Amino acid sequence: MKENHSLSRIRPMSPISLVLGLILLASGRVLGAAPLPPGQPLRMALVSDVHLCGGSNAPVHRARFQRTIAAVNAVGVDFVMITGDLTDEGRADQAAEFRRLLRQFHAPVFYVPGNHDLGGKIVPGKKSDKKRDVNSFRVARYEMEMGPSFFVREQSGVRVVGINGSLLNSGLGREKKMWSLLEKEMFKPNTNLTVALVHYPPFLKTVDEPGGEYWNVEPYPRARLLALLKQGGVRAVLSGHLHRPVVNRRDGVLFITTHPVAFGLPEKTQPEGWTLLTVPARGEIQYEPQNIMH
Repeated sequence: MKENHSLSRIRPMSPISLVLGLILLASGRVLGAAPLPPGQPLRMALVSDVHLCGGSNAPVHRARFQRTIAAVNAVGVDFVMITGDLTDEGRADQAAEFRRLLRQFHAPVFYVPGNHDLGGKIVPGKKSDKKRDVNSFRVARYEMEMGPSFFVREQSGVRVVGINGSLLNSGLGREKKMWSLLEKEMFKPNTNLTVALVHYPPFLKTVDEPGGEYWNVEPYPRARLLALLKQGGVRAVLSGHLHRPVVNRRDGVLFITTHPVAFGLPEKTQPEGWTLLTVPARGEIQYEPQNIMH
């Protein structure tokens, strides 16, 4: 069994298998992970906003995800990162379909949840929407079906930091656990390339932009998160959610929001796709958008 978020061939688990798998995850053990040969460029696929769903859009979203998988496999990458909205409504059948399709990737896969998987962020001063906002039940359900919603793992000589963006500013118990993990890991000595995955981009244009809206991380958790990631030597923060590409650089960190798989926004003007990341043996992270055919 590969570790959570490197589940390229995951199968639905029995309760016993799930418990054993979570024990392996907690230990930080990565099965099959190996460092790259000296001098070989590292290649990673950044994928987001799959939105597997029911209804009339189901065949379209499924087909676009399968085309993305085929394109990633054809390029050949060391591992894949999916930054949330794996499903459209967080339903068990949609999660099961995501896990089934995930087996088609040839490379290990890491993924974090989005607001459609377990509820949206909490906005200070705004009345909570019980039908849409994150809560403890939704987080627990996601983690039972999909594995931990935040993590720090190593793959191919890269430290991958997975962040549950919906937890930020929620006040939930799992948020406290996540901050504790991040603080512990980001203060450890580390010489590996480090990248962070989160569904919500921390900011769209400027690091001091206001919150209170749908698209970014709220200012207080944003400042705390960025300080920790800087302390930990994170080279890139990778996200989705916007359904359009955005690239920023700040303090030597590359912030990339990738094209979506399911549909672009505005619709019919933004193409669907993913992003290929390449890291030469010596050099900066390079990124190249990859469109998928309709």
